Amino acid sequence: MKENTNALALIQPDADELEAKKALYNLVNSAEISLGDCINKTLSIAAAAFTECDVTDRNTGELKRRARVLAIDSDGKTYHTTSAGLVSSFENLATIFGQRHSKYENYVVFQPAVVGTVEKKPTPNGQTYVFKLN
Repeated sequence: MKENTNALALIQPDADELEAKKALYNLVNSAEISLGDCINKTLSIAAAAFTECDVTDRNTGELKRRARVLAIDSDGKTYHTTSAGLVSSFENLATIFGQRHSKYENYVVFQPAVVGTVEKKPTPNGQTYVFKLN
């Protein structure tokens, strides 16, 4: 798995503004790892961005607009998810622990990084994913 060191420009307060913009663009455009593939793995999340995207509904084939979270860990690896449970977890993390970036309102920095585990939880309709702090 490749480390995206450019992504770290977003979490370094003294980073060059152009480097920070490139890092945010690269995070939003090409996050590398699905958080759904990280079940029971401990992650140290340093920052997150909140966006929307279009996804195809598996049952109907329709395009639907979904909330999406993109995250950077302390090593510069980038993650993505549209899981409603994980989006909700990250929104709560942002509210409680995050510091909004001064220029990018949908971007939150966690200092210190939040350390937690992606877990799969059963629900009445199947299952969901959540980020549980360690």
